[in-house]
Amino acid sequence: MNSGREDDREMIRQVVRGERPWTDLRAIGMNIQLEGNRCAIENPRQISTTADVHDLAKGFLAYLHDARALREWAFLIEAIDVDLDVENHPAGETLLNALWDASFGNPLHADVVRTVEQLAHENGSKA
Repeated sequence: MNSGREDDREMIRQVVRGERPWTDLRAIGMNIQLEGNRCAIENPRQISTTADVHDLAKGFLAYLHDARALREWAFLIEAIDVDLDVENHPAGETLLNALWDASFGNPLHADVVRTVEQLAHENGSKA
C-alpha cells in the first residue's frame, strides 16, 4: 500500500513539473474545480508531497508559452497540498513570486524566465 501512496505523491510532482495535466489528479481521488479566480480542491485521501525549485522550474518551462495554461497551473499549484521546499535555495523567493504573478496572469520578467530555464536544466529529472 505504501508504494501506491508514493506513486500518488509522484503523480502530484509530475503535475508540478508540467509532465502531466492537473486533471490527472482526479485518478488519485482529488476533486478539483478550477473556475476563474476560484479553485476548490477536495483531497479526501490527504495526499501531499514536496517539490523543490527544480520541479517548480520545470513546470514553469512546460507552460511558459501558453499564458492561459500557465495561469491555470500556477493557480492550482498554490492551492494543492504541495510543500514547496524552496526557502533554502537562492532562487526560491524568485520562483514563489513568479508563481504568485503567474497565478494572476501577469507575464514573467525576462530575468525570471532565465532563472527558470537555468534551474529546469541544471537538475536532472527525479523520476
